Amino acid sequence: MKGMRIEDIMSDLTSEQERDWLAWAIAKVVLADKIIAKEEEEEVQELLRKNCSLQTSMEISMALKKKKKIEIETLELDDRELASRMLKYLTKVAIVDESIVENEIVSLIDLGEKLGFKAAAINQTIDWRKNYHLNQKELDKSEDDITQMLQKEPAVYS
Repeated sequence: MKGMRIEDIMSDLTSEQERDWLAWAIAKVVLADKIIAKEEEEEVQELLRKNCSLQTSMEISMALKKKKKIEIETLELDDRELASRMLKYLTKVAIVDESIVENEIVSLIDLGEKLGFKAAAINQTIDWRKNYHLNQKELDKSEDDITQMLQKEPAVYS
């Protein structure tokens, strides 16, 4: 199974549009709880520096600084495995502080749907990630189960 590290995911995205979409999606999740931790901001800035155009980097940095609401278009990916890794990574970002608030859940559902997943599959992914307290072996097994479920899920775009 391919890793869930952002570098791995970004390297598998084939276009600047896809990389920009993921960067904007991460920013949307970071802004969802209206609190931007210093670590989150530093991670986003490094991600932007390494993976996005200068224009996109500047636009996202300004949106974060102004805490601007971010709207994102649908991203139709044929690669469901890649889409599932993106959703799992976005869920990881939302729960990095070991909690998740309603606005983060709403953002994740919106982003997951824009990747072609149904709300039920997105909610299962969120529930899986909320169980961060499981030992690593159990977390890896449950990740395999979530990955298989997401990959079998047919894309449905609205």
